[in-house]
Amino acid sequence: ADFEVEFPEDAVNTLPDATHDFPVRVSTRSGDPLDGQMVTAEILDGPDAVFESNGGTSAELRAGANGIANFRLRNRSGQSGANRVRFTVKGKFFDEICPRSRIVTKTWRKVSLGVNCAFSETEAVVGREITKTITVTNTGDAAAENVVVQDTPGAGLQQVGGERFPFTIGTLAAGESRNVVATFTANRSGRYENRVSVQSATGNARAESTCGLEFVQGELEITKVCEPARANAGSDVRFVVTVTNSGRGPLQNVQVVDRYPQGIRPTSRNSATIPLIPAGESREVIFTGVATEPGAFTNFAAASADGIPEKEASCTLDVVECSLQMEIKGPENIYYGEEANFTLRVVNVGDGPAEGCTVRVQFGGCLGGGFEDFNVGPLGPKQDWTTTFSKVASSVGPCIVEANSTCGARCSVRQDAAIRVTGLTALQTEMIDRRVDGTEEGIFRVGDTFIYTLTVENDAGTEATPPLKVTWEMPPELEFISGRCLNGEVNITGSGQSAASGEFSLDVGGVLNFEIQVRVRGAPPSSLIRTEALILRASDGVVLADETESTTLRK
Repeated sequence: ADFEVEFPEDAVNTLPDATHDFPVRVSTRSGDPLDGQMVTAEILDGPDAVFESNGGTSAELRAGANGIANFRLRNRSGQSGANRVRFTVKGKFFDEICPRSRIVTKTWRKVSLGVNCAFSETEAVVGREITKTITVTNTGDAAAENVVVQDTPGAGLQQVGGERFPFTIGTLAAGESRNVVATFTANRSGRYENRVSVQSATGNARAESTCGLEFVQGELEITKVCEPARANAGSDVRFVVTVTNSGRGPLQNVQVVDRYPQGIRPTSRNSATIPLIPAGESREVIFTGVATEPGAFTNFAAASADGIPEKEASCTLDVVECSLQMEIKGPENIYYGEEANFTLRVVNVGDGPAEGCTVRVQFGGCLGGGFEDFNVGPLGPKQDWTTTFSKVASSVGPCIVEANSTCGARCSVRQDAAIRVTGLTALQTEMIDRRVDGTEEGIFRVGDTFIYTLTVENDAGTEATPPLKVTWEMPPELEFISGRCLNGEVNITGSGQSAASGEFSLDVGGVLNFEIQVRVRGAPPSSLIRTEALILRASDGVVLADETESTTLRK
């Protein structure tokens, strides 16, 4: 048969280029085109493909004037693989068919990119850097050229390191993978989504993926308690600060500062550092001080942490203080040997309790010196305590009775009272019975009247006498008639068997003479009676001297 056939060569396409022309040229041996020669083609296997001329897997075309029959093969599935295509040309020699065939392979290749991203943790702390790895894989069977990766972080997610985007990988061979690493952070808590994409100029391949993570943050809460809430001035106090993390993330580098107010003297450092407070946990910091003065003092404390603004809490401490007033009352003057009576009163006029109060009373020399302690006990605000005590004068002269009350270091009071002890007079007394005419007579009869003369003298005293008075006590055989003071203005009154003078005093060397007149009412069997004169201190009735006179009475 006089014909030649130029069959097409094997070919390779990279999808999505899904068509390929297979020209079959038929000519004579001399090279002249065989116009009208029939050529057939059949797809033997491989991906879903058809001939565009008829949409079938086999086709028959007539060569044109140029001797070429062009078969266009289309890959309908877009899948990679190889189609074997048999081309056949049937020439004639007289009545004989002279077929010539060739099987040509059409290989379809494809770039198929895959991308995924993953953060190193699913949960991160706000402000902390976290790594993200983007993995790009060419899952196709054709090399991907000029591969570019793009990263689009969600709002609020910031890239702080690693590869910058868009990032060019270059050529990625079939089946090859590459990793791209970047670091991110966020300045607020929440869920963040990150979209990544990849594309290749070769094969027009594209892919995208998303990955997410949650940034968590600690939530700082602070409370403060004054212990105790009410304290005495001068006492120790504590300020208990509790820092709580109510968030989902840790609190790091927590700084706690106590701002001591005036009136509270610190006895501890005013700041503390807590390296870490895990989510849901609390830490306690105690600051101490001394309440130096009374009043209401508000104590503030502040806490902050990395990335967390400062928060403040406070408590108010009421500082109270006892305040004592004391009064000691006693006589200004007493006489030697006389008992001085004192009243002692202590009052807490402050707003705080007075604890463990005692009073020590120190006696001056005129009262014998020494001291006496009194246990007052606790005194609440506005409470008072009163007691009485006595002391006998033991020497002549002035002295001080001093009282000191103490209720702790800050609550004390001192008070004193002055007293003067006067020396006793040297009293001399003499009483004599006489007749009315003044003659001495020791025997009187019933119905007679006679007199008693009484001499009272301060003959060798160092002090004037205190106010004195005289009382006379007579037996039932006598009856008081009248009385007088012979050398002074002192009244004498009486009735029956008793009489008394008014008050008088004697300077040193002073003398008073008294006279009382009595009537004899009867005579005792023994004929002897006794009349007694008592010299008394007017203030308390103490007998300072007495005088007795015996008299004989007869019927």
